[in-house]
Formats: sequence, C-alpha cells, structure tokens
Amino acid sequence: VLLDADTRAIRLPESTCYPMDFDYCTEKVLDKPFLRLRPDFTDGIPYMRRRILPTDIDMSRHTNNTQYARFILDCFPLNFFDQMELTELEIQFRRESREGEELAIYKKQVSDTEYQLAGTNEAGQLVFSACMKVRAAEEMQLENMTAKE
Repeated sequence: VLLDADTRAIRLPESTCYPMDFDYCTEKVLDKPFLRLRPDFTDGIPYMRRRILPTDIDMSRHTNNTQYARFILDCFPLNFFDQMELTELEIQFRRESREGEELAIYKKQVSDTEYQLAGTNEAGQLVFSACMKVRAAEEMQLENMTAKE
C-alpha cells in the first residue's frame, strides 16, 4: 500500500513517483471475500500489552503491517503450535500505530479451531483485528500421509 506522507491517505501508484514500468499483479489472488470482523473485547482484559519498538517501524514511520502477525502469534505459547497447525490468518488493519505507542492485544477463542484477536491503542481505538484458524496437527500429518500414497 502506498500512503501519502502528509495526509496518510492511500495513493494509487500512478499518482506517485513510483516506477511506472513496474509490473503490477492484476490477477485475482484471493477467491474468498474478506471476513467482516467486528470483535468485541470491550468487557475483556487484554491478553498482553505490546509497546511499538523502533524495529517494528517501516519507511512510512508507522508499524510495518507484517509485525501485527508477530504480535498475534506471540499470544500463543510455542507448544500450542506443536498440537495445532495454523491454516488461516486474516488481519484487518484499521489505523496506524507508531513508535512508543502501547497496544493492548486481546484474544478470544471462538471455537476449537478459531480465535479472534484485536489490538487497540492507548485511546482505545481499534488498530487491527484478526481471525486465526487452526486444526489439530495430527489431522495435517494424516492428510500428508494420505497424499503421499
């Protein structure tokens, strides 16, 4: 995503000095629509708090979007992924966060295979929301063994 440095609004590549001879992907890469996530954590206690560090920041001087995936995965102990296989992760970005801000990160288990997560800034504004789907790691192993046969 290209952002205007002053207004922080999204800009089309042709409205910038971005290389005009760059090959843009015009193919449809997702076959399902995005989820309509509206997780409600207003009555919840944050699972953790995470201060935005200089290494979280990108060239636009806000948190690099890839960092939010790390924040989400940090809500699960390492041994969780010994038993569960991550099958889907959809993150929806709502507003920027910047160096020094502290995010409250919420986690809610919706079902045996689905978690909803969200991060809010110090003003209580939603910065990101996410849906993470998992399945038992043994199911994945069985599927792989069947595929090899």
